[in-house]
Amino acid sequence: MDQLSDIIRKKVTAALSDYQMIAENDRILCAVSGGKDSTILALMLKQIMKKSKVPFTFGAVILDQKQPGFNLEQYAAWLELQGIR
Repeated sequence: MDQLSDIIRKKVTAALSDYQMIAENDRILCAVSGGKDSTILALMLKQIMKKSKVPFTFGAVILDQKQPGFNLEQYAAWLELQGIR
C-alpha cells in the first residue's frame, strides 16, 4: 500500500470512529458508481473491515449511471478481484 492510501485509510478510520458510524455486527452496503470517490471508499472499507476491532460485514452495489464508456461487467469483475461483493 502506498503513502496516499495510508493517509486516506487513516482519515476514513478516524471519521468512522469519531462519529461512531459502525457498531458491532453492522452490515454495511456501499453504493459504487465506478467513479473515484465511491471506488476508493469501497476499497478503504474493505481494508478497514479486515483490521477492525469492531466486527462488521461489507458489500457493494453498483449504480450504473449509464455513463458513456463505462463497462459494467468489467467494473463488477474488477470489484470481485478486489474481494468486494
